[in-house]
Amino acid sequence: MKKISFLSILFLILVSFAGAQFYQKPFEEFTGTWEGVYEAGGFRNKEVIENRLIHKDRFFEMYVWGHLEGNPGNKYSNSALFTVNDKNEIVGWGFDEAGYKGIVNYKGELSDNKVTLTGENLNYIVEVTFDIKDNMLIRKSKWIFRDSPDKPSIVECIYKRI
Repeated sequence: MKKISFLSILFLILVSFAGAQFYQKPFEEFTGTWEGVYEAGGFRNKEVIENRLIHKDRFFEMYVWGHLEGNPGNKYSNSALFTVNDKNEIVGWGFDEAGYKGIVNYKGELSDNKVTLTGENLNYIVEVTFDIKDNMLIRKSKWIFRDSPDKPSIVECIYKRI
C-alpha cells in the first residue's frame, strides 16, 4: 500500500477549494420565481417558473407549473435539470407528466443573459430561448411535433419576477 504524503493531501484540498471558489455560476441571473401568461392553441395559460441552483451551484433546476387561465383545475407541470459540460455547452434533461415519452434531452449555449436550447424526445423537437431584459424573463419556443412537422407551434411568454 502506498503512502500519501501530507503535502499531497494539502495540495488536493487547496486545488479543490480554489476550483470551488472560482467556479462561475452561469445560470445565476435566471434564478428566482417568475410568473407569466401566454397563449397557445387558442388558450391563455398562467405559468410560474421556479429556478434555483443546486449541488454546489453546479446544476440549474427549473420547475414549471401552470393552468389554463380561468380554469385552475386544468393544471400541468414539468421540470428540467441543466449543467455546463467541459466544452462550455449547456446539457440538460426535461421531465413532464408524459413520463418516459416526455423526457427531453437538451443541448445549448449561454451567452450574455440568454440561454438557447434545442430539445428532443419521442414526441417533438423544441427550440427554446430564455432571455433576460429589464428584469423580465422572455421565453420563445418553437415546438415541432413528430406527427405534424408541417404545423409548428410557436409560443412567447414574458415573465415577471415575483
